[in-house]
Amino acid sequence: MRILFMGTPDFAEESLEKLYNSSHEIIGVVTNPDRPKGRGMKMTRKSCKRICCI
Repeated sequence: MRILFMGTPDFAEESLEKLYNSSHEIIGVVTNPDRPKGRGMKMTRKSCKRICCI
């Protein structure tokens, strides 16, 4: 099955990881853009990008 995944990063992380490790084909992931975080305002990658991106 081909899947276009849409989800909020923190909430969707577990579901996306299970789909990624299954036999399904993920054709795309739609999520919020990266934003500065913390006191140093450093850019951090969303958890969905850490799971699927090479």
